[in-house]
Amino acid sequence: MINGYNREELAKLIWNKPYFVQIELTRNCNYKCVFCFENCDREKKYEDIIKEKWKKVIDELYELGIKQIHFSGGENFLYKDFNEIVKYTKEKGFNVLINTNGYFDIDNIIKYSDDFVFSVHGTANIHDNITRMRGAFDKAINNIEKALRASKSVLINTVLIKDNFYEYLDLYNFLNSKYPNIKYAPTLAIPCKTGKKFEDRNILLTRSNLQYYKKILETIGDEKLVYKHGMYGLCGIEYNKKEFSMPVCAAGKSKMIIKYNGDVYPCNFFQSREYMCGNVFEENISSIWKNGKGFKEFRQYYLNENLPYECSKCKKVNNCYSGCRAWTNSYIEGKMDINVERDDRCEPLNAFVGN
Repeated sequence: MINGYNREELAKLIWNKPYFVQIELTRNCNYKCVFCFENCDREKKYEDIIKEKWKKVIDELYELGIKQIHFSGGENFLYKDFNEIVKYTKEKGFNVLINTNGYFDIDNIIKYSDDFVFSVHGTANIHDNITRMRGAFDKAINNIEKALRASKSVLINTVLIKDNFYEYLDLYNFLNSKYPNIKYAPTLAIPCKTGKKFEDRNILLTRSNLQYYKKILETIGDEKLVYKHGMYGLCGIEYNKKEFSMPVCAAGKSKMIIKYNGDVYPCNFFQSREYMCGNVFEENISSIWKNGKGFKEFRQYYLNENLPYECSKCKKVNNCYSGCRAWTNSYIEGKMDINVERDDRCEPLNAFVGN
């Protein structure tokens, strides 16, 4: 108990509203990356929702008290009214984060954005080969420099596969030597049911591979590293010993994901009927957040405290809470459900710390 509140009551107070919302304005993309969790590329065409409907969604998010909107894709700049939507969002008072592959000129939206995430998957030839777009690397670098000159926060997101895994530090060293204020998020590609099939390019979860991945993270260092997919819980050196704390997984607890057609999910890797929470063009967003089926599933997993035995004995349990649900053996084998399993990366990473 804390000030008369039990654990579940405190959690529900925190979950009253999400801290940030990820909006996929379009699933269209100008690249044809060899991997993609959305399975989108330039040969696929999706119908976009008109800007007036998206503005109503943004108004509703404002009324709900959301602080940050993260525009993701697809490629945002392919949404024909992207500039207008970003301007509208910023003028409402949101913190605006834009995810882009860096191909399109960002000049028109720089002043309306606070943060940029650029997807860069290697040095010039590697990046261009992975994205299957000649000149992609040079265009991304040009836009990164523009964002930095405008004093914007810049994060480099890199998906690690066999094509770039052992060359990643070449990219980091190149960027870090030129742009010391950039942050980095190198992430292992998660094989998922909704994405492209790239089994021949997956990084296998062997001890040697994950120890090398840990070397990458340690080389970057915590000041410049942004952990994703539960890696902070697995690799973080600080153990949260507070009586009450939230796990690093934001699904259903501080994050809402809105797809290009209005469908809402707790996590990008759990886009299925079982985890769909509602549709923002058909239902009240506040109601979706409180009652969405997928949100409830992720929250209940936390509230049940039904953890694998080893996880329950680990000093990292409050942060990690058995790790990312998309990195369990069941998920990787194609079962899209939340199981009482620890993260498959834990053992080869030597992440367990006993009491």
